[in-house]
Amino acid sequence: MKKLVFLMILIVSIPLWAQKKTQSKPAPIQKKALDHTVYDGWNEITYKAITPDGRYAAFTINPQDGDGKVVFYNLDNNQHDSVKRADNISLSWDSKYAVFKIRPQQKLVKDLRRQKKKKEDLPLDSLGVYSFQSRKAEKIPDVKSYKMPEKAGGWLAYLSEPKKEVKPKPDANKTEAPKTDPPKKAKKVRKNSEENGHTLVLRKLDGSSKISYGYVKEYVFAKYGQALLFTSTGNDSTLKAGVYWHDLASGKLTVLHEGKPKFKYKGLAVSEDGTKAAFLFDNDTTKAQIRHFELFHWEPSMTKATLLDVTHSLSLPLNWIVSEHFTPQFSKNGQKVYFGAAPPPLEQDTTLLTEEIVQVEVWGGNDEYIYPQQLKRLDNEKKRSYMAVVDFDSSYVATIATPEIPDVELGDEGNATVALVTTNKPYRKQTTWDQSNFSDFYLFDMHTRSMKVVAQQVGGNARLSPKAKYAFWFNEADTAWFSHRVGSDSVLEIIHPKKKIFVDEENDSPDYANEYGSVGWTTHDAQFLVYDRYDIWALDPKNKKQ
Repeated sequence: MKKLVFLMILIVSIPLWAQKKTQSKPAPIQKKALDHTVYDGWNEITYKAITPDGRYAAFTINPQDGDGKVVFYNLDNNQHDSVKRADNISLSWDSKYAVFKIRPQQKLVKDLRRQKKKKEDLPLDSLGVYSFQSRKAEKIPDVKSYKMPEKAGGWLAYLSEPKKEVKPKPDANKTEAPKTDPPKKAKKVRKNSEENGHTLVLRKLDGSSKISYGYVKEYVFAKYGQALLFTSTGNDSTLKAGVYWHDLASGKLTVLHEGKPKFKYKGLAVSEDGTKAAFLFDNDTTKAQIRHFELFHWEPSMTKATLLDVTHSLSLPLNWIVSEHFTPQFSKNGQKVYFGAAPPPLEQDTTLLTEEIVQVEVWGGNDEYIYPQQLKRLDNEKKRSYMAVVDFDSSYVATIATPEIPDVELGDEGNATVALVTTNKPYRKQTTWDQSNFSDFYLFDMHTRSMKVVAQQVGGNARLSPKAKYAFWFNEADTAWFSHRVGSDSVLEIIHPKKKIFVDEENDSPDYANEYGSVGWTTHDAQFLVYDRYDIWALDPKNKKQ
């Protein structure tokens, strides 16, 4: 009897077990074959940042082709919001706001371009302001550009694009009015444009206050938000053409320089402490090919900005001019201002007819660069300028860079009286057959206006230590770090008794091995920190302590 019951249970269980086994096997998933159409949908993170207080993160998720988005993420509670088509994102210094451009829909813009619409008929960018606290976003239409103070919160400035005029459509049923005497021509209204400038809006990020200035062309905040410096071509009534200083604390507007609408102002700069300003000025209203800009500077003790007559200084080479392609910059302590100087460009003969102009390309085997490189570099070379300096305390002017030694690194954020000047000019032709890049290093003394050779034919890039006590570099040929103490005549190989190799030991290419890099310097340039494959080593630049 027991055998019979067991047999019946077995007979019933077998089909049930087989059915369950059959059902447990999922149907195979048909994967889509990869082809070239899938690339456009692949996303990438093109921007990522964390607010200064570390509480919020912002990052973009953008497809290869199409409209992306920015995500604002609260790191405390994992809440997040997103805004579509965001670009050019900045986080405020007080960690309360994010400001960004909102681009038009890509498909819409492409469709309009296919219809051969003019640039002015295409949709314009908007400006977005997102509050991390309220989690709300404000949208401001038709914005050309925007800026915020680098290390101060609460303020925003932006240039607005002019609103497009919509012409009324003619009414077919409207009867033609009888002809009358033509009305007097109304006074032509100046429009916002690249030549006239645009409306500048200065506002608090919370929206509590806002002020506008007309026909502004350039504007810049002080680093710590003390003021806003801007130029305007003027509105002929309340705001004259010139350069203005808006104090953000008091709201007072100060005229630094007054000119005419056709005058040109460029290169606005503010010192780090927010007490000095500099700019370039050209009062030539003709279409002259050579523009003779002048360097002006201002501080609160002055009623107006004053001219720094650097072009007539004996320190500048004969006939050199102030370059409009170099924005002046102050040293960290504000005692110096650096500007660009350049030889006057070649002047084209405008009296020739088109058929009289000879189009010829001249190049040879002894050129420093091969001809394709020359074409690639042509525009930059036309705008090349050479750094010079004005010291306010001693009133000296010095030209630091020259066409033979053009590259400059300032020491101690511009406070030092020496600069590291570099050139690869003697070795440029050699790069056509040798991929090694060699350079010569010099130290320029701003007080004596003298140039001193530090090292030559070095396969590496030299830099200055933070306080400009040392010049240091890695020489690929020697696979070693070197230092030169400013004021001395010696170059030392920086060594460590327990470590000899600071290059890639696994390098297997027919070239010099790369160094692992450096971390930086300790306080007062006492020690130099470098990487090896696994560790960080502290090196004494004087080779006395290890």
